[in-house]
Amino acid sequence: MIKKTSLVVLTFGMLILLWGCPYKSQVALGPAVEKIQSQYIGSWVSETDVVSANPSYYVIAKYDSVRYSIEHSQYNDEEKSYSTKSYVAHTTSIDGFVFMHLLESGTEEFLLHRLVLTPSGMTLFEVTDNIDEQFDSSEKMKEFFKQNMRLSFFYNRDEVVLVRKPK
Repeated sequence: MIKKTSLVVLTFGMLILLWGCPYKSQVALGPAVEKIQSQYIGSWVSETDVVSANPSYYVIAKYDSVRYSIEHSQYNDEEKSYSTKSYVAHTTSIDGFVFMHLLESGTEEFLLHRLVLTPSGMTLFEVTDNIDEQFDSSEKMKEFFKQNMRLSFFYNRDEVVLVRKPK
């Protein structure tokens, strides 16, 4: 019975991950020129996972003066261990909105999220993968974002609230 329950939970978890994927682009929204912000550096966990025995978490560190290294660790119940994905990321600000481009190791597509710092941490908004437009330049993409980034449908429904990971 426990095995069936674990399988159902794992299946639903995978569906949720596949259901809300961020927009992917071959082109970055902007070049890596914004300086590293120290408030992003550290270990982060989803507000809903804080009480979990084995929470998924992010470790954001300085890669260089304008890019971050990000490790996303997720616990696999069947293997009883964590698996980690590695990213290099940078930010681009447009009219006060901060977007983070994540480039997973071994890929050539940027995943795009909007970041909002809050008193308790930060909130991630995935740019929706329902955007059909593909861009051949950062300038065209930036103009599209300027026109649409304030609209609610521009982001996936589920926002992720991150707080500092307890030690």
